[in-house]
Amino acid sequence: QRQMCIRDRLSEYKNMISITNITKKFDEFVAVNNLTMSVKKGEVLGFLGPNGAGKSTTMKMITGFIKPTEGFIEVKGMNVETNPIECKKLIGYLPEGAPLYGDMTPLNMLKFVAKTRGINDFVSIHDCWLVPEKVDIKGEVVDGKEI
Repeated sequence: QRQMCIRDRLSEYKNMISITNITKKFDEFVAVNNLTMSVKKGEVLGFLGPNGAGKSTTMKMITGFIKPTEGFIEVKGMNVETNPIECKKLIGYLPEGAPLYGDMTPLNMLKFVAKTRGINDFVSIHDCWLVPEKVDIKGEVVDGKEI
């Protein structure tokens, strides 16, 4: 039922993510400069660019791990700075170099993260089983283990 409630609320918003004039400075270094963009429901987005272009910094701001120096970000109409917990519940983010225990398969990692975020219902846990198939890694052997 929790899954259905979130899906129903998401349908109310034209833009799932709205970024307005965000800038991030680290001392004198400008990592992201006046970025404005949006992601609509159902869109898949990837950031491409050379090292130092601001891709990871932008994702860290969208997910609420760091604050922009200027501008604001909304997820489903909620400001990331003022509603960080609610926004984080709606975003699945796998940062580069994400921790993965040596004996944990990607599927088990997904299930672990779902449970630590309080997603315990059958539908959501079942969705974890679908991810490897959707990204075409089902049945692959990694480090001698089938995932």
